[in-house]
Amino acid sequence: MMLEVPSGDNPDPKWEQAAVETAPPCDPKINAAANQKKNRKNLKTFAFVGAIVVLAVIAVLVAVLPSWGTTCGSDGCTTTSSDLYSSNATESPLFYEANEGAFRIKIPLLSSDITKPYTSVEEAKYDIEQLAKFVVNNAITERSSWGADGPMYFPDKDGVALESGAEGDRQEGAPVSSSTSDSGAFGGASSFETYQQEAGVVRSDSVKSNGVHVFAALTDKILVWDLQGNLLQTVVMTPINVTKDSFTGTPYVLEEVQDKASDEAQDENEIVEEDATAERTDYNWGWNPQPYIQALILNPQGTRLVAIVGGYGVEYTMGQDLIPVIQDYKGTRIIVYDIQDDGSLTEVSQTDINGYHANSYSVEDNVHIVTKTSLQTWDHLIQPIDRFMPDFEGMSDEEYVAAATVKAEELIPSFVDKVMELYTEDGEVILSRLAVFAESISTDRQMTDSIFSPGIANSITEISSFDMGTLDPLDNLIISTSATLQPGYWGYVYATTDWIWVADQGWRFVEDSNTYVQDTIFLGFRLDGASSTFSVFGSVPGSLLSQFSVDFYQDPVSGEEFIRAATTINTNWGMWWGGRPMATSNFEEQANDNVSRTKNQVIIMKVPMPGGDLQAEDELVQVGSLELGKKDETITAVRFFDSISYVVTFERTDPFYVLDLSDPTEPKILGELEIPGFSEFMHPIKDDNSVLVTIGRDADDQGIALGFQVSIFDSTDPMNPLLLDRYVLDQRWSDSSASWDERAFRYVRVGDLGRLIIPINIYAGYDERGNQIGENFEGFFVFGVDLSKSENIITKELEIDHTNLYWRFQAETTSQQCYCFDSLPERSMVFNGNLMTIKNQNVASTDLVSETITWNMTLDKDVTCCGNNVVF
Repeated sequence: MMLEVPSGDNPDPKWEQAAVETAPPCDPKINAAANQKKNRKNLKTFAFVGAIVVLAVIAVLVAVLPSWGTTCGSDGCTTTSSDLYSSNATESPLFYEANEGAFRIKIPLLSSDITKPYTSVEEAKYDIEQLAKFVVNNAITERSSWGADGPMYFPDKDGVALESGAEGDRQEGAPVSSSTSDSGAFGGASSFETYQQEAGVVRSDSVKSNGVHVFAALTDKILVWDLQGNLLQTVVMTPINVTKDSFTGTPYVLEEVQDKASDEAQDENEIVEEDATAERTDYNWGWNPQPYIQALILNPQGTRLVAIVGGYGVEYTMGQDLIPVIQDYKGTRIIVYDIQDDGSLTEVSQTDINGYHANSYSVEDNVHIVTKTSLQTWDHLIQPIDRFMPDFEGMSDEEYVAAATVKAEELIPSFVDKVMELYTEDGEVILSRLAVFAESISTDRQMTDSIFSPGIANSITEISSFDMGTLDPLDNLIISTSATLQPGYWGYVYATTDWIWVADQGWRFVEDSNTYVQDTIFLGFRLDGASSTFSVFGSVPGSLLSQFSVDFYQDPVSGEEFIRAATTINTNWGMWWGGRPMATSNFEEQANDNVSRTKNQVIIMKVPMPGGDLQAEDELVQVGSLELGKKDETITAVRFFDSISYVVTFERTDPFYVLDLSDPTEPKILGELEIPGFSEFMHPIKDDNSVLVTIGRDADDQGIALGFQVSIFDSTDPMNPLLLDRYVLDQRWSDSSASWDERAFRYVRVGDLGRLIIPINIYAGYDERGNQIGENFEGFFVFGVDLSKSENIITKELEIDHTNLYWRFQAETTSQQCYCFDSLPERSMVFNGNLMTIKNQNVASTDLVSETITWNMTLDKDVTCCGNNVVF
């Protein structure tokens, strides 16, 4: 927070009393604690004298205090010419400075220095101290004008079983739908791997298969079944070890269940994790902590499974007097299993890491898990200086500022030490350098404060890596960790065999327009086996649509590496997120406005090579860019392939662009096609990537979505792309999760023939009299694709209905009611011509040749889920 010093003859005394220029680490602290006075007149006099004393002390120390670039060690503080923060350094980054307020702060803006490791723990501690002072300044400033009376404030499961036994409820020969059929071509087809954006990099999922068995995560269980629908094993996660003493407050319903996990393990195939039968008492405070399996990873050989489980962090925090300095401390558990020949799982090793699971990938046997956490600034810095704490009761604004500043001086060193304890390993700091995520800022303090007041380093991204192939039973799981400080709590993650790229929001001040515009910041972690190193950063204007908006490309001749990004700059902050930048009611107003509210572009940046150009060895350098799209359009779909790319923009119609990216310095638009509606996901169905199947939405000439659609585009002649065919569902409220989750998408190809398998949800809706229009549908559609035809290329072959198994709602004998969230994700797999569809509590297998359901496995609907989820 940048605070203006009051000017004129009557300056505000509260900052005169509290403002102290603080020194870098290793220097004696300047004690400017003021005696608190109840009388305002006496306070002003004291503040005036105090300010003179402080200025005198500062004047004496100026000659001896180390510069902002000073580094400190056990032998004291020294200044070197190569210091990153020194004005004499080769590259002098700009700073975000606040010279007024409770504390003076100085934090570098974003530059290539962010990738350079800290040279000492003391240097890192100094940066974290600056961050803490930034937080404290904002907190004290916000509360300093509340007055003594201020606003009122008072601080303060589920066994799973088959419906008809372990072999499932089989429906032999049940017809699914009529067909034209070329289905015989798919009699021996198999496709069960998780969708890969980049070859060699496999994203985690809740369902995995090794071609013989299927492994699915369902809340706190791993279910294992075979290809005949037999549930072989249920592995239950160890219950979270908390008791009634861990909770505070009055429970909603009190229920004691001793040895609950042991009681649940009734089936001979159900395995309870070690210590799961330990004595435990469950208390229902409207929420019972429960493990939740967030992702599964399978090794390439199909012999080892990794479960990534959330929820266990409360074991470290509940009932503890000391609150961890980060959220989700030890919040993610990693468990490695061996897969036996019969599909059963045997635990090999486990460990806990910080943060909640954001994404994870495997590259051969190497696992890379991306987690997010945030600093607990409220508990450690803000709440203790809150205006309503007893220590500040009845104080005037000036007295509160002085007292809160003194209190903060006591809190900050402890906060810094706790952060460094977590992010120092063997004397090395594993946290990236602190920086404000902006490459330029305005001199208008009010404008700048409004942008950065929400925080400059709200979250920490950690990448935890290990080799799952080298573990022996009961070996300790050795984790390699790298971490970065970031402003945002979310951001897309994109992975290749050699890199993990994390995107976050940043800002850039545009002097010509005197405004801030949104940037996307890329943080590049270079992978080396089972480890990662934060190596490169870069930024582009605008925001990303998804991880498919980013692409890594290596020139096969020169070996040069590039990052390509498709972004939309949006000046209309009230936009609808779904692809159309404004409400329909604004169309007429827009039509008379020649200024576009959006700008779409593809930007190409060169990735620096190790040992390359020293001026840009850590920073992405833009080498080319291309603007595309029409007025007010936004990007709705992107797909990159080596030297060619496809981009779809939309506002009222769908311009489908074919781009030539063969020359990174001069990307070009080769062809363009306008059709109604828009695509949301694109997948290549020919080896040369010239033909795409896309899924998205149909729309009218005003841009109003009319229903779900499947399209086939042909860019064999890239100058003249063609729409070969499309299939439209005329229900307006129809969609597919495959539009935003590629793992729900499956395309099985045999020559020119294909089967597109996607989940479809149809909400029929009601007419003006309240009568339902048509039937709702929850299930899967199987579309046939025949590229040998000139028309009717897309046909609907099958409908597989999971509608009646969507939600479970039940009442307990205690009149307790709950919604059960125990649902399997929407996934499909094909094994030797048999299509397995998975959704909610149901798994079905359908023969693609005979088009009949061969078996159906339904999870037991009578088993309660209350007590483990949200209670109403």
